[in-house]
Amino acid sequence: MYLSKTFFNIISLVAALAVVGVSAQDDGTGFVFKCTTPGQVALTFDDGPSPFTPKLLDYLAAAKVPATFFVLGQAAKGFPDTLKATSDAGHQIALHSNTHADMNTLTPEQIKDEYTINLNAVKAAIGKEPTMARPPFGNCNEACAKVLTGDMALTIIQWNCDSNDWQYEDNVADQPKTFTNIADIINPSNPKVDSFITLQHDIKDYSVEYVPEIIELIQGKGYTFVTVEQCLGNTIPAYKDGAAAPAPAADPAPPADAPPADDAPADDAAPAYVVNGETKTDQPTTPSEMPANSAGKLSSAISLTLLCLGFGLLY
Repeated sequence: MYLSKTFFNIISLVAALAVVGVSAQDDGTGFVFKCTTPGQVALTFDDGPSPFTPKLLDYLAAAKVPATFFVLGQAAKGFPDTLKATSDAGHQIALHSNTHADMNTLTPEQIKDEYTINLNAVKAAIGKEPTMARPPFGNCNEACAKVLTGDMALTIIQWNCDSNDWQYEDNVADQPKTFTNIADIINPSNPKVDSFITLQHDIKDYSVEYVPEIIELIQGKGYTFVTVEQCLGNTIPAYKDGAAAPAPAADPAPPADAPPADDAPADDAAPAYVVNGETKTDQPTTPSEMPANSAGKLSSAISLTLLCLGFGLLY
């Protein structure tokens, strides 16, 4: 049984009440915020897989661009075929906990449980064990790092180019900021000295719809797209068996567990932005689906498990 669209709507409803007080990313020994080589950009997507991931895979395949997906254990169990299709297409799979809890509020035993369940769910779907992890909200204090980097030998991946897409769930007029937030960072940058790890969420349909425009923007500045493994100069293998991720496939087959997403037109103008050196003030042409029906950030006080139990959606 796959997670229903209602599942993501419920997460979004709770997330809208929980975003106040979300802290900045934690830092620590070995934490990664950008690529080691200037001129590289690693696109990353959190919280999936979801019903919107197959469309994202289509966009990435059309552009021949690799990405890295930090997936939840519960979502991996709900969409195993989508996760397998993502891996088979050459994209890197990494960990993001089981229930999207705040690691800074958990005991070491709870943190280890979160990522062990996450790891096992991913391994069941793709047959590989990721070596990289991202803590929800970027929260990973010293106790968290001791578990993840010490006990579990995971590399913690943060980001330095945030779309902040989770903020626009209930405001269609603000959803173009998903694009312009990234443009505001990329446009003044210099690929000779800068590199980026971006952050979006493939549980958000409107964020997925901006991906072609975001790719065009970043390519127009002269950056090369890489997985996080490549972003680190291939010094840390993506998976515990040491095997690097395969090259992205041109046309991945649609997964069996992916229902179609509903379409809704967008009619709000975006701020000015730059693509291939040209300043534009019209709304980017790619996004054509803007319903607000996907998930965002959650507080540790309300886990996905409790949400699912409350609404009868556990699989």
